[in-house]
Amino acid sequence: MWERAIDICITTYNRNHRLIETIEKLSLQTVQSFNLIINDDGSKELIDPNLYPAVTKYIWNKDNGYHRVARFNESVSMCVSPYIILLDDDSVPDNEFFLEEHIKALHVHEFSKGSVRFGNGKFATGWFSTANIGFRRSTINRIGLFDMHFDGHYGAEDIDYGIKLKNLGLDVYYNEKAQVNHSDPMYLDGDRSETVVGHNSVVMKRKHDLDPPPKKNIFSRAWKRVRFGVKGLGRMLGVVKY
Repeated sequence: MWERAIDICITTYNRNHRLIETIEKLSLQTVQSFNLIINDDGSKELIDPNLYPAVTKYIWNKDNGYHRVARFNESVSMCVSPYIILLDDDSVPDNEFFLEEHIKALHVHEFSKGSVRFGNGKFATGWFSTANIGFRRSTINRIGLFDMHFDGHYGAEDIDYGIKLKNLGLDVYYNEKAQVNHSDPMYLDGDRSETVVGHNSVVMKRKHDLDPPPKKNIFSRAWKRVRFGVKGLGRMLGVVKY
């Protein structure tokens, strides 16, 4: 890949309709100097990247389970441009100035935390989330990637990284102008539901020496309970503020 103004990394799995929306929105951005890396975690139906000139690199992996963290780390390691954005496959940029706003913020700040609006109209304004986050490649090279202990299960890798940034005293700017619309369920397929959620809440507690780990994973039965458990943990540590 050639160096551009910014690189964009998307991890995807079985959400082609939303992925295509995201690619098409990126194709209309005021900034067109970007590399787009799409890392597929084993989708059954693939897009044809040749139909989308905005796609620089499309990687398909055999479906060996939920490996979102590994895919993000792999994609970021491929980046060559000074700035990087991580997006979910169902994080559709709200306007054509999305990349421009992230780049402007990253000229000044080490991290640009974009706004995330859900299908119900609510905003995750203070959530350090891989759904929409920009950062300097030099900073990531210095402090490292996501903790691979969170790979294979859903959630908490972004909260964990937010704690790392807070402890290092790094600058995270909330960029409300760089907004995405995020509406799909966690996964549309049936093989990655409650089997991949809950585990990482226990990993978080052990890693950060919080509450004693439970005897069994009490969060595994419902995404809602995991979601609020991880948010509560983030609020307690000053990472999640909504």
